[in-house]
Amino acid sequence: MVHACQRRCYFPSSECGIVVGYREMGDDRAAGGGAMQQGFRVWIVAALAGLLSVATNVTLARANDCGFVLGFASLAALIPQQAGTCLQDEQHNQVTGDGQQQTTTGLLVWRKADNWTAFTDGYRTWVSGPHALQQRLNNQHFAWEGAGSGAGPQLVAPDPVQLLHDYYDLINRKEYSAAYALWSSPPGPYDQFAAGYSTTLRVEVAFGQPRGDSAAGHLGVDIPAVIIAQVAGDMVRSFAGYYIVTTPNRGVLPIGTPPQPWMIQHAEIHAVPGMTRFTDPAAQAALTDPYSP
Repeated sequence: MVHACQRRCYFPSSECGIVVGYREMGDDRAAGGGAMQQGFRVWIVAALAGLLSVATNVTLARANDCGFVLGFASLAALIPQQAGTCLQDEQHNQVTGDGQQQTTTGLLVWRKADNWTAFTDGYRTWVSGPHALQQRLNNQHFAWEGAGSGAGPQLVAPDPVQLLHDYYDLINRKEYSAAYALWSSPPGPYDQFAAGYSTTLRVEVAFGQPRGDSAAGHLGVDIPAVIIAQVAGDMVRSFAGYYIVTTPNRGVLPIGTPPQPWMIQHAEIHAVPGMTRFTDPAAQAALTDPYSP
């Protein structure tokens, strides 16, 4: 008996079903066509494997037909294993203005809110910011990260001097609520705090060597500070003193509690008339001995 399909079909068709690569004929099978059929089956597997390989290579070629540029290229070069390779060119979110680019391991993001570049693998984030490259968890944020950055709610402040630099960065960006949140014991109501900077145009700061000031239950340091502020009316106001920055002692925290951030507990700051530069003798003296009046 001869099957209806009498011609070779090298691809699936409505006439030959899924027959690929050989002609089915009942007489051939009776005359030893089984061996031929077995050989063709091997050829079929090889042919299909080849087709799948070609399709895969085409897909990968299309996926890698992209590249990293500018800030994304710089960040990816710092963490090549974590960033992986691109899956698309940079895209822009029409709502937030953020730039985004998917990679084989996560997502690169340029955040318009604070103008910094980051990469996340869905659990951790690497941020290229004012303190070079830093790493944190996705549910955390560094003190300098601005509101609306999409960072997590938990503060990460691993260094007390860096915390104060971040504090004044926020002041200069007029993000007073974020700066206020860095106090463990705020100096007053928020409205009064923000109003104190209403005429401030920009603040420059210098810090001296931290000095130990620990007590029961917490670690603390006194950090000498000199502040020179540009205010409205082309005026300069200068201050000196010290900040007390503390973090809970891990020995008093429940087992398993992660390290807690440094926060500003108190400040002793006073005006220093006539001081306009950090090289002034008064400024150098304040950075060396912050306790003198």
